[in-house]
Amino acid sequence: MALRSFTSPASFAKTHKQIQPNKALPLFSISFSTPKCHAYAIKNPTTSLKAKPNFQLEDVIESQQFDRDLLNGIFEVAQEMEAIEKDVSSPGSNMLKGYLMATLFYEPSTRTRLSFESAMKRLGGEVLTTENAREFSSAAKGETLEDTIRTVEGYSDIIVLRHFESGAAKRAAATAKIPVINAGDGPGQHPTQALLDVYTIKREIGRLDGIKLGLVGDLANGRTVRSLAYLIAMYPESQILRSTLSLLMSSK
Repeated sequence: MALRSFTSPASFAKTHKQIQPNKALPLFSISFSTPKCHAYAIKNPTTSLKAKPNFQLEDVIESQQFDRDLLNGIFEVAQEMEAIEKDVSSPGSNMLKGYLMATLFYEPSTRTRLSFESAMKRLGGEVLTTENAREFSSAAKGETLEDTIRTVEGYSDIIVLRHFESGAAKRAAATAKIPVINAGDGPGQHPTQALLDVYTIKREIGRLDGIKLGLVGDLANGRTVRSLAYLIAMYPESQILRSTLSLLMSSK
């Protein structure tokens, strides 16, 4: 199967997976008036957020999927999720009841894996997890990523993947019939961390336009700063990139 292009929200919407209604995992619990946002079939809507018609996130693979309208919509949902997280009696606290999320991590992780698992459980869902699948799964015996994905999707409704190879998340998304979220793929990207970073900046500073941002460290190999740079570039602001010449971020 050829890999799909994730270069824009419009092209992304055209290539989204055809998932059976009973397998559609609601990434966002939203009720939408016209124009309708249909990321997934939503039960028990909790908010009245409006969004663009092409707001379809069947997979979360790279920061280039998003635009400012999408980010604003996600930030509004995130605010509502904060309220739900603080109120266990809220109807939204069970919005993912009956769904299983598989965290398939080929690299060690503490914060990223536990944050996904905590969010799933706080919203009523269940988790299937594997730590360091590179050593403690059939991958150690030579099984391909594609074959592993085909197996794991039979157990779960959504896969959160961390892998040591850049581009692995795209390969997984091209293989799976269920949603795939990239939790970091080698030196490639880490879009969910970047979404959190941008949301935090907006919440703490109050805006994203017209700010100055310094990115330091190994910019050449840092997947988190690469994803963050793509998102920040959507806003007319100054960017300060500081690194040694050997570790500068590439233009790709």
